[in-house]
Amino acid sequence: MKFCEALQNGIAILEAHGIADAKLDAWYLLAFVTGLTKDKYFLCQQEQMTEADYEKYQDALATRGKHVPLQHITGEQEFMGMTFLVNEHVLVPRQDTETLVEEALSVIKPGSQILDMCTGSGCILISIMKNVPNLEGVGFDLSKKALNIAKENAKRLGASVPWAILMDPTAACNLHCKGCWAAEYGKSSSLPFETLESIVEQGKKLGTFVYIFSGG
Repeated sequence: MKFCEALQNGIAILEAHGIADAKLDAWYLLAFVTGLTKDKYFLCQQEQMTEADYEKYQDALATRGKHVPLQHITGEQEFMGMTFLVNEHVLVPRQDTETLVEEALSVIKPGSQILDMCTGSGCILISIMKNVPNLEGVGFDLSKKALNIAKENAKRLGASVPWAILMDPTAACNLHCKGCWAAEYGKSSSLPFETLESIVEQGKKLGTFVYIFSGG
């Protein structure tokens, strides 16, 4: 099948499954499977796809047709001019979240310390640390699988960030928080909302940390 025919077929499949951005998603999946840019596509759209690429494309379309997020298929999402790895264990960074980061960047000063709760892919904390010099940041999450994605993103994007599982965050606190949370965290196996409120209140009094509850 020709590239152009495969794309039109992909659009029809996604439209039949009620995918709102069927045309755009069909193109992104074709580009993901074949490695084509738009320029290259226009040059070779009348050429035949390889059988292997066509089968991969059909599999990707079938998965998207089940309303699996596009980014969970491609494994990537652009955010603040950087490419972040994502999967089913983290939320997909959204464009409106960039507004949050831009607002944070307008008030965070060099040398600040940042705590990112429910960090997910790490996109918010990493983006801030890449744009403001001399920051210290800690990212927490309940999910070890999410933290694995955050760690990989930090490594790929050159951000030095310690990550800690939210169920046992004492180690990261002792390393980067100068002991100010030790009494709150203790050795408990969970972190209830009341404790988070108390931590934030302590931080306000100390004037030390910027708190971001991102869920990203």
